[in-house]
Amino acid sequence: MGDKSELQKVPRAVDALVLSEARASLIARARTDAARLVTSKPVPDALSAVRSIGVSPFPNLDGAQEQFRRGLFYAKGIGVAEDCAQAAIWYRKAADQGHASAQSALGWLYEEGQGVPRDYGQAAYWYQKAAEQGHPSAQFQLGLAYKRGQGVLQDYEEACFWLDVSMESLKKACSSKIHAFLNTERVKVAAKLTSDERSKVQTRVAQWLAANPPAPQKTPFDAN
Repeated sequence: MGDKSELQKVPRAVDALVLSEARASLIARARTDAARLVTSKPVPDALSAVRSIGVSPFPNLDGAQEQFRRGLFYAKGIGVAEDCAQAAIWYRKAADQGHASAQSALGWLYEEGQGVPRDYGQAAYWYQKAAEQGHPSAQFQLGLAYKRGQGVLQDYEEACFWLDVSMESLKKACSSKIHAFLNTERVKVAAKLTSDERSKVQTRVAQWLAANPPAPQKTPFDAN
């Protein structure tokens, strides 16, 4: 139970690394727009800035990135009341357009049963979609799904593959303490493989990384 409890904190821990930047980006953007359109003085917070210029913080809701941002705001209660059901709606709109961060976020909602009925199959489906696009948190969660046989058939080789791939990106985004914890989980799965299986996984990982080098980490306000 202790390990599972800690693992459930992983997406939140990773997400927290970009959430503070997301808030700062929103506030900075709102201050700049409000100062330009309303007054020469900066507005003290994001909500009053957005209200003062009388425009939506989501100017293009047909765009996947703006839909993802709106989902993020509902999921985290940024400028609106926290509402995971609304977050799921907006994440799904973006996810259907191939937005990797939205796909990963939607998978997490399905895994936790937040805003949608808990459905491990749907969680694994969306994690897979995002993982194949190089989303490190989704890759890690997909690896755990294969380890547990949660929404997919249990497969330690596949679990080890996705955990290994994710670690290459997450080590650049996480603190050393979080990375060490994640690596511990990876090592546990690798220990279940034979040397031949491990060698095969290492070859797959090397091939994946050669074709898909880890991208610089982005905040939710960057392009997908």
